[in-house]
Amino acid sequence: MQVVHDRHLLYIASREIEQTVADQDLWVPRRHEAAEANHLRQFASGLSLVGAYYELCFTNQATPSQREYVDFYLNAHENNLPELSSAQITGMRARAARAYNSFVAEHQLLSLCIESGTFDACYKSEVLDLQSMLDLVVKLGPNHFGFAIQIPTEWAKHWIPIKLERQKARGIIPRWPLEVVWMNFKRMKSVSNIHLFCSSYGVNVVLEKISQMRFDMPSTKIRR
Repeated sequence: MQVVHDRHLLYIASREIEQTVADQDLWVPRRHEAAEANHLRQFASGLSLVGAYYELCFTNQATPSQREYVDFYLNAHENNLPELSSAQITGMRARAARAYNSFVAEHQLLSLCIESGTFDACYKSEVLDLQSMLDLVVKLGPNHFGFAIQIPTEWAKHWIPIKLERQKARGIIPRWPLEVVWMNFKRMKSVSNIHLFCSSYGVNVVLEKISQMRFDMPSTKIRR
């Protein structure tokens, strides 16, 4: 397991994240295109995919482009690249591109939650992401809630329980209730070949999940 010093993801305005995405022609690789990168020991240590995104956001004080992110991640592992075949390197680039597309959508949702003023605190943590599957944590009153944000594919539905069992086997117990937010593309906006959250849907889907987790919590509306 990679050991990292925990850090929270930099807040960047949701409209700026969306504009960065809109200004690109994003590569959206299929899962099979990244298959050659599965289980590569050369990437098991050092800078993680999520760590590369956090680091570039802090360095740039802005959302990086997909190309910048992919190049930055591979350059961080340049000493390992000579050991890999061209197919494995292409697969690793595809895997990083897929990760970027997920990270910007999660980052935008974090920003929307902060901007709504609905929650007492909202953040993404590198350690919680890597070790506990948490893509977003919000605090409402005395309670914290953790969310994993997933595209509703059969592959994702298959892997969620497996990942949870692996965490239990490693002795990792989520610090707060964990709920999966399945991205509903019909309620999202398409930007440069990927889907981003709309302000109303993004925040309300979190509130809906909290209501399901805490059935006794009164209905909460977005404060404007």
